[in-house]
Amino acid sequence: MKKWLTLLIIALLSAFLVACGSDDKDQNDNADEQPDSSEVENDNNEEDADADTEEDADTDADADSDDTATGGELNIDPNGKNEVQLQTVQNGVTMLITYYADGDVVTEQTADNEIPYSSLGVSGEEEAKQMLAQVEEQYTGKSGIEHKLEYLDDKVVETVHVNFNDIVFEEVQDLLGFQSEGDVSNGVSLTRSVEMLQAQGFEIVE
Repeated sequence: MKKWLTLLIIALLSAFLVACGSDDKDQNDNADEQPDSSEVENDNNEEDADADTEEDADTDADADSDDTATGGELNIDPNGKNEVQLQTVQNGVTMLITYYADGDVVTEQTADNEIPYSSLGVSGEEEAKQMLAQVEEQYTGKSGIEHKLEYLDDKVVETVHVNFNDIVFEEVQDLLGFQSEGDVSNGVSLTRSVEMLQAQGFEIVE
């Protein structure tokens, strides 16, 4: 039981390396399946009047929801450099993910995690080192990835830097904390990666 709990904690608290592949191919396939434009236009004309009425009724509700929304919105320059940070606190662990991208294509990613010893269920540095030894071993020698654990008085600080131009995805498939979705051979999508993290409770830091 203790071993199972240890592995579970490591899997939950290790750095999040998130890769969401570009879905350009899917978009092209969907384009081929689009209905005739004249049919769409006729349908749209019939719906415009109802839509206008609904939009007016929803205006006040939208304004109220904007006032109570948490986290920022994703605004990227499709032709320029982008930097997006997302953060969450789970089980006392603070996780900060930063993406650097050219347009929507992620080029670099950093992860900064602050993990209190209490969240690991250990009393101090030595026990934490024993528990997280597997994490350090997993990241050793992986192309394009720099991983570091710094043990402080009451917590361990984990930092990960990923260069997607140098990374070999076949090498990281079994890494603790690695998550992928879609085909990453065409590049890592900033938009989809952010959406994936937001679904896990992360919020954009403005």
